[in-house]
Amino acid sequence: MIWGPSASVCGHWFARRRATAIGIVGCGSGFGGIIYPLLLKALLDRLPFRPALLIVAGMNAVLMLPAWLWLRARLPPRRPAPWPALASPWRSRAFTFLALGAALSMLNMFTPYFDAPAIAPAPLREYAIAILQAGSFAGRATSGVIADRYGAWRVYVALALLTSATLFAFWCATPMPTAAAVAGLCGYGFASGAWITLVSAVTAAIAPPEELGTWIGVLWTAISLPILAGPVISGVLIEKAGGAFTYAGVFCGATYLVGTGLTVMPWVLGRVASRQKENDEEQEKPETAHQEER
Repeated sequence: MIWGPSASVCGHWFARRRATAIGIVGCGSGFGGIIYPLLLKALLDRLPFRPALLIVAGMNAVLMLPAWLWLRARLPPRRPAPWPALASPWRSRAFTFLALGAALSMLNMFTPYFDAPAIAPAPLREYAIAILQAGSFAGRATSGVIADRYGAWRVYVALALLTSATLFAFWCATPMPTAAAVAGLCGYGFASGAWITLVSAVTAAIAPPEELGTWIGVLWTAISLPILAGPVISGVLIEKAGGAFTYAGVFCGATYLVGTGLTVMPWVLGRVASRQKENDEEQEKPETAHQEER
């Protein structure tokens, strides 16, 4: 409920450097992901669960105070769109395939976050999530700048493929040596953190500015249910593998790979249609020349 409006407002204020701006906003989540696991461990070592969470809640209130005071939309308020208007994003082929691809990828976006302590070597277990989030912070910080330079869609697809490659390369082999575990945690954190930051940026690239909030809301609604299902399915696969992450790693990498394929499908279909049109025109040229000779 907080991230969607914040990303939408950020998208309203920026055009040329929009991906960079959204990436900077997303850095807060990555940085918090480093601090909070270590903070909670320190608090729970000293306090019961409820007081520890009350301290975190108080911190959240203070940290959110600037946004409460200064977050402003560029465009004037307008009446909420009627329910039938929520179907308008689905009339865009690019949005439809983006939503389907993102939903399949998000199926296992958080599975490695749940299971990172379980697959990391003993010396890293308490710090596995913090290491993963350190990579996520770096990915969020750099993805927007790279996307503004080379194109949000290109970078988004490249990061999805990199996420899949990282899962296949590091997360399917268990147990992992310490060096490989650090590389796998940082690599997945970097690629997935950058990828999820650009979801809003690529949506902003195809949505009408006045409907950006609606499009982002529809997108996140479409991918919310798979987020719940993925870790449960992976948990069953881990149990079947006797506690190893091997099958779950293959499942996570495959969902990202297929999701990437769905995302680029409109481009593939456009290329096929363009090639078919060129072939038809080439076939018509000899017939036209023959008719002119006659």
